[in-house]
Amino acid sequence: MQLVGKVAVVTGAGSGIGRAIAQRFAREGASVGAWDINGEGVRETVEAITAAGYTAIAIAAAAAQTREAFGPIQILVNNAGIAPFSPYFDITDELWERMMRINLKGPHLCIREMLPAMLEAGWGRVVNITSSSVQTGSPSQAHYVASIPARSYGMDLTVSF
Repeated sequence: MQLVGKVAVVTGAGSGIGRAIAQRFAREGASVGAWDINGEGVRETVEAITAAGYTAIAIAAAAAQTREAFGPIQILVNNAGIAPFSPYFDITDELWERMMRINLKGPHLCIREMLPAMLEAGWGRVVNITSSSVQTGSPSQAHYVASIPARSYGMDLTVSF
C-alpha cells in the first residue's frame, strides 16, 4: 500500500484499531487527520506519528481543519464507535440515542461530508470498520447491535474508484 500524497481521516484514532490504522497510513506516506473525542489519546497518536517523522494532526471531528492543513481528503476510515455492555432493560433512552449518534449517524455524516470531493476528484476510499456482533449477536449489547447494521454491511457503503 503506497499512500504518498494522499490525505486520510481516521475516526476513533485515539486508541486501539484507529490508532494502528492512523500510524500505518502515515508510514505508507499519507497525511493523517486523526479524529477522536478522546483528546489525550488522539494527541498521543499524533505524537507517535510525528516522532517517527510522519505527518498527522489531531482534531476532534473537523473536516475543514484537515483540508486546510493537508488539502482534499481522499481516504475516510469510519472506525469510531462505542460498545458498552448493558442488559436490555437497563438501556436508557439517553444511552440508546448516544449509541445511535456515535455508531450510526457519525459515519453517515462523515461520508456525506467527504464523498462529494472524492467523486469530483475521481478517486477516494471509504472504509467502515465494524464488529461481527451484528451477525452473531452479543449478550447485553442489543443497543450496540442495532446501531451497526449499515456499517456491518459496509460493502454497500464502501466506495472505491
